[in-house]
Amino acid sequence: MDTKGNNSSKEFHYTGDKLRQYLQHNGISYKEAAKILSIDKNTVGKAVRGGNLNIDILLHICNIFQMSVTDFFNCIITDKDGMARNYYISSTLIKESTECVSEDEFNYKKSKNYNISDRPLDEIIEEIGEALSSLEKAFNECHEKLEAVRREAMRKKAASEGEQQ
Repeated sequence: MDTKGNNSSKEFHYTGDKLRQYLQHNGISYKEAAKILSIDKNTVGKAVRGGNLNIDILLHICNIFQMSVTDFFNCIITDKDGMARNYYISSTLIKESTECVSEDEFNYKKSKNYNISDRPLDEIIEEIGEALSSLEKAFNECHEKLEAVRREAMRKKAASEGEQQ
Protein backbone atom coordinates (compact mmCIF):
# COMPACT_ATOMS: atom_id res chain seq x y z
CA MET A 1 0.00 0.00 0.00
CA ASP A 2 1.34 3.42 -0.95
CA THR A 3 1.35 5.68 2.08
CA LYS A 4 0.45 9.23 1.03
CA GLY A 5 2.36 8.98 -2.25
CA ASN A 6 5.78 8.27 -0.74
CA ASN A 7 6.03 4.63 -1.88
CA SER A 8 6.13 3.22 1.64
CA SER A 9 3.79 0.61 3.03
CA LYS A 10 2.31 -0.09 6.46
CA GLU A 11 1.15 -3.43 7.78
CA PHE A 12 -0.31 -4.18 11.18
CA HIS A 13 0.46 -7.54 12.76
CA TYR A 14 -0.63 -9.44 15.82
CA THR A 15 2.30 -10.36 18.06
CA GLY A 16 2.51 -12.32 21.29
CA ASP A 17 5.92 -10.91 22.26
CA LYS A 18 4.59 -8.84 25.16
CA LEU A 19 2.62 -11.78 26.58
CA ARG A 20 5.69 -14.01 26.28
CA GLN A 21 7.75 -11.40 28.12
CA TYR A 22 5.09 -11.00 30.80
CA LEU A 23 4.96 -14.75 31.42
CA GLN A 24 8.77 -15.08 31.47
CA HIS A 25 9.22 -12.04 33.72
CA ASN A 26 6.71 -13.43 36.21
CA GLY A 27 7.95 -17.04 35.99
CA ILE A 28 4.60 -18.30 34.69
CA SER A 29 4.58 -21.40 32.48
CA TYR A 30 2.04 -21.87 29.68
CA LYS A 31 0.36 -24.53 31.83
CA GLU A 32 0.13 -22.15 34.80
CA ALA A 33 -1.11 -19.33 32.55
CA ALA A 34 -3.77 -21.65 31.15
CA LYS A 35 -4.93 -22.43 34.70
CA ILE A 36 -4.96 -18.73 35.69
CA LEU A 37 -6.87 -17.82 32.51
CA SER A 38 -9.15 -20.90 32.57
CA ILE A 39 -8.26 -21.66 28.96
CA ASP A 40 -6.44 -24.47 27.17
CA LYS A 41 -2.61 -24.55 27.32
CA ASN A 42 -2.51 -24.67 23.51
CA THR A 43 -4.50 -21.43 23.35
CA VAL A 44 -1.88 -19.77 25.56
CA GLY A 45 0.79 -21.05 23.17
CA LYS A 46 -1.16 -19.67 20.22
CA ALA A 47 -1.43 -16.27 21.93
CA VAL A 48 2.32 -16.18 22.60
CA ARG A 49 3.18 -17.22 19.02
CA GLY A 50 0.89 -14.60 17.52
CA GLY A 51 -1.69 -17.08 16.26
CA ASN A 52 -5.26 -16.28 15.30
CA LEU A 53 -7.20 -15.62 18.52
CA ASN A 54 -10.84 -14.96 19.22
CA ILE A 55 -11.29 -11.35 20.41
CA ASP A 56 -12.98 -12.63 23.59
CA ILE A 57 -9.86 -14.63 24.48
CA LEU A 58 -7.61 -11.66 23.75
CA LEU A 59 -9.72 -9.38 25.94
CA HIS A 60 -9.80 -12.03 28.69
CA ILE A 61 -5.98 -12.26 28.66
CA CYS A 62 -5.75 -8.45 28.80
CA ASN A 63 -8.17 -8.23 31.71
CA ILE A 64 -6.59 -11.01 33.78
CA PHE A 65 -2.97 -9.94 33.24
CA GLN A 66 -3.80 -6.20 33.16
CA MET A 67 -2.32 -5.75 29.69
CA SER A 68 -3.42 -3.32 27.01
CA VAL A 69 -4.95 -4.68 23.80
CA THR A 70 -2.34 -2.62 21.96
CA ASP A 71 0.38 -4.78 23.58
CA PHE A 72 -0.60 -7.44 21.04
CA PHE A 73 -0.05 -5.40 17.87
CA ASN A 74 2.80 -3.83 15.94
CA CYS A 75 3.15 -1.86 12.72
CA ILE A 76 5.73 -2.61 10.06
CA ILE A 77 6.56 0.29 7.78
CA THR A 78 8.53 -0.54 4.64
CA ASP A 79 10.13 2.42 2.89
CA LYS A 80 10.60 2.91 -0.84
CA ASP A 81 13.98 1.11 -0.67
CA GLY A 82 12.43 -1.99 0.91
CA MET A 83 13.81 -1.27 4.40
CA ALA A 84 11.32 -2.55 6.97
CA ARG A 85 11.00 -0.97 10.40
CA ASN A 86 9.00 -2.49 13.20
CA TYR A 87 7.08 -0.17 15.56
CA TYR A 88 5.39 -1.51 18.66
CA ILE A 89 2.01 0.03 19.21
CA SER A 90 2.19 -0.39 22.96
CA SER A 91 3.56 2.48 25.00
CA THR A 92 5.46 0.10 27.29
CA LEU A 93 8.98 -0.80 26.26
CA ILE A 94 10.05 -4.27 25.24
CA LYS A 95 12.99 -5.21 27.40
CA GLU A 96 14.97 -7.83 25.52
CA SER A 97 18.68 -8.29 25.16
CA THR A 98 18.49 -8.89 21.41
CA GLU A 99 18.54 -6.08 18.88
CA CYS A 100 16.05 -7.56 16.44
CA VAL A 101 12.60 -9.01 16.58
CA SER A 102 12.05 -12.05 14.42
CA GLU A 103 8.77 -12.65 12.63
CA ASP A 104 8.50 -15.61 10.32
CA GLU A 105 11.58 -15.37 8.09
CA PHE A 106 12.12 -11.63 8.46
CA ASN A 107 14.16 -9.67 10.99
CA TYR A 108 13.25 -6.09 11.82
CA LYS A 109 15.21 -3.56 13.81
CA LYS A 110 13.41 -2.39 16.92
CA SER A 111 12.39 1.23 16.76
CA LYS A 112 14.48 2.08 19.84
CA ASN A 113 17.59 1.08 17.85
CA TYR A 114 16.55 3.21 14.90
CA ASN A 115 19.55 5.11 13.49
CA ILE A 116 18.48 8.55 12.30
CA SER A 117 21.90 9.95 11.47
CA ASP A 118 21.72 9.01 7.76
CA ARG A 119 18.20 10.33 7.03
CA PRO A 120 16.71 13.83 6.90
CA LEU A 121 14.99 14.66 10.16
CA ASP A 122 11.80 15.97 8.49
CA GLU A 123 11.45 12.64 6.63
CA ILE A 124 11.77 10.71 9.88
CA ILE A 125 9.29 12.98 11.66
CA GLU A 126 6.78 12.54 8.83
CA GLU A 127 7.22 8.76 8.84
CA ILE A 128 6.77 8.51 12.60
CA GLY A 129 3.78 10.87 12.42
CA GLU A 130 2.17 8.59 9.82
CA ALA A 131 2.90 5.56 11.99
CA LEU A 132 1.33 7.26 15.01
CA SER A 133 -1.75 8.20 12.96
CA SER A 134 -2.11 4.60 11.86
CA LEU A 135 -1.64 3.37 15.40
CA GLU A 136 -4.23 5.83 16.67
CA LYS A 137 -6.67 4.54 14.05
CA ALA A 138 -5.95 0.93 15.09
CA PHE A 139 -6.38 1.86 18.75
CA ASN A 140 -9.72 3.56 18.03
CA GLU A 141 -10.92 0.53 16.06
CA CYS A 142 -9.93 -1.77 18.93
CA HIS A 143 -11.66 0.55 21.40
CA GLU A 144 -14.85 0.50 19.30
CA LYS A 145 -14.76 -3.32 19.19
CA LEU A 146 -14.20 -3.43 22.94
CA GLU A 147 -17.19 -1.17 23.53
CA ALA A 148 -19.33 -3.34 21.24
CA VAL A 149 -18.29 -6.43 23.23
CA ARG A 150 -19.11 -4.64 26.51
CA ARG A 151 -22.55 -3.60 25.21
CA GLU A 152 -23.26 -7.16 24.05
CA ALA A 153 -22.16 -8.55 27.43
CA MET A 154 -24.42 -6.11 29.24
CA ARG A 155 -27.32 -6.98 26.89
CA LYS A 156 -26.81 -10.71 27.55
CA LYS A 157 -26.54 -10.12 31.29
CA ALA A 158 -29.76 -8.10 31.31
CA ALA A 159 -31.52 -10.76 29.24
CA SER A 160 -30.25 -13.48 31.57
CA GLU A 161 -31.44 -11.59 34.65
CA GLY A 162 -34.81 -11.04 32.99
CA GLU A 163 -35.20 -14.78 32.35
CA GLN A 164 -34.37 -15.61 35.97
CA GLN A 165 -37.18 -13.43 37.31
